[in-house]
Amino acid sequence: SGKTFSKITCPDIKAAAKRDGAIDPDGGNDKGCSGTCREGYHKIKLVIKKPNFLGGNGDYHWYRQDKGGSWSNKRGSGPVQQIGGSCPGPTDDYPEDCGELCAKN
Repeated sequence: SGKTFSKITCPDIKAAAKRDGAIDPDGGNDKGCSGTCREGYHKIKLVIKKPNFLGGNGDYHWYRQDKGGSWSNKRGSGPVQQIGGSCPGPTDDYPEDCGELCAKN
């Protein structure tokens, strides 16, 4: 959405994604991967790393559910990585689960 964030929070990043056309899934919740996307959309999952006391601004990362139900992600300019069929959750790098949205194909 072109917005610069002073702080990385789940609501702020999800709101920006919605301004760019993402929508809430049908039947989903704020955590996990239980919702479904309408035709023309695919599921995306957001995790974040909050700012820390050392002055880090935090960061966010998206996962994408591909055709067939498997999940992938891409870090920066690196290649797309397939991560399997189970719902991706928080990691050591990105410990906060912000839930899912649906993005246009």
